[in-house]
Amino acid sequence: MKTTIKSAIFTQYNKARSCGAFDARRCNRSIGILQHGQQRPYHTTITTCDCPDSLNGHICKHRIALAIAYRSFEQLCKTAYSIVINGKIIVDGEIFSSILDTATAHKIAQSRLTPRHVNGAIAYHYEGN
Repeated sequence: MKTTIKSAIFTQYNKARSCGAFDARRCNRSIGILQHGQQRPYHTTITTCDCPDSLNGHICKHRIALAIAYRSFEQLCKTAYSIVINGKIIVDGEIFSSILDTATAHKIAQSRLTPRHVNGAIAYHYEGN
């Protein structure tokens, strides 16, 4: 069954909310970042962020959004027919959240899909089983 980008993001958001490890308000704000594809104004990785909230010892909305994007993209790599990465990440014709960097996307996709070079971009296509 094919998973849409929105479906994958909300599946991972619901998992993040229900696990109890994150503040519910920060989870809610993180989904806003993902839905609107806002660029991170801070340098953010899964483990660190230089925003004031994170510097005060909290798991900030930027880190949660990045974790949700990462997990969502992993989920999409299992069901997508086509992923093209060339400055943007395009899954089955839709642009994926801009907060996931293309290097990370390549790493995730390479572990699950077969790469092909197409017009200067790297395209990953689901081969099926």
